[in-house]
Amino acid sequence: MDSDNTTASYHRNSRLVVSHGGTEEVREINSNIDNLTDITSAKNPSAILPPEVTGMVSVYDMETKSFHLLLMHRLNHQPWMARDASKVVVFSEPQYAVSCTENLQLATPAYYREKEELKPGIHDRYDGSLTKDGTGWAQHTIGAGGAVAKAEFSFISLREPWVYCASHYRDDRDLHRLRCHFADNYDYTAATRIQDPDAFAMWLGIDFALTLDKTVHVKLNRLDVFSYERSQYHTNLWDGSRPIDTVLHLCYGPVCYEDQSGRIDTQEQFFDPTAGPKAWFTKRKSYTMQSEYRFAVSTVGDPVRPKHYIAVSPELRGLTSVL
Repeated sequence: MDSDNTTASYHRNSRLVVSHGGTEEVREINSNIDNLTDITSAKNPSAILPPEVTGMVSVYDMETKSFHLLLMHRLNHQPWMARDASKVVVFSEPQYAVSCTENLQLATPAYYREKEELKPGIHDRYDGSLTKDGTGWAQHTIGAGGAVAKAEFSFISLREPWVYCASHYRDDRDLHRLRCHFADNYDYTAATRIQDPDAFAMWLGIDFALTLDKTVHVKLNRLDVFSYERSQYHTNLWDGSRPIDTVLHLCYGPVCYEDQSGRIDTQEQFFDPTAGPKAWFTKRKSYTMQSEYRFAVSTVGDPVRPKHYIAVSPELRGLTSVL
């Protein structure tokens, strides 16, 4: 990787340099994704497409001489007629609002599935999963002698992200509805506007990368370790080439509300290895009133703990305002 092909730079206290990847770099990454998609589609033409890379950010820490690569994926799995998701707000207890808290909590979908003591609406046994209509496959498998009234299959990705949850709204009336919902049901009386979701997603990923410890926060298998060791980058900030220290994916966008996400009529349709991001951004229709907007951070390796905390940087805090 040649890190000198960039479009912008940012310096924090002469220590941190953030560079945005150029159009050609992003196009090359998406070209590689397309090649992998062709392999999947050959076996299952109805497989969910992997998310396109919409931006690439390189982060250089001059003090530790470390390099972190952040791939951005702006998603929208909603139907085309769905509401505008340009206005984003976070509801929370006052002490956890971005304007005053020192740390943000992110949690895996598994945390929301499995923590039954969470309030209904926060606890969701289907969080991070896709449910598909499998009636056709079941009828075909049983054969003409049997009968299947209904069959469903729910799928969870092997590697899950940590997510930070917000909501999106269209106008003041919509915002008032959300305020009442979260205040009445969860005592979330603080509302914090995210002024620029794209920039917020980027700095959330940067703050995450700078505090991630691959020996503590994730479990790497042998292939993960080999991939990091084989990676290489060059920069004019210091001499020589080095392996990449951290690779992150930041997916963000509105949640899609649907009770079923496709069909399974043949054995081949079970093969859908790129459906993970769609699963992370899909919830049952019974949660539609939350108008959820998610930021999901994933990295190489499996999360060791379901919750993760990141320090709120001045840049991240500066992208928010109190409503």
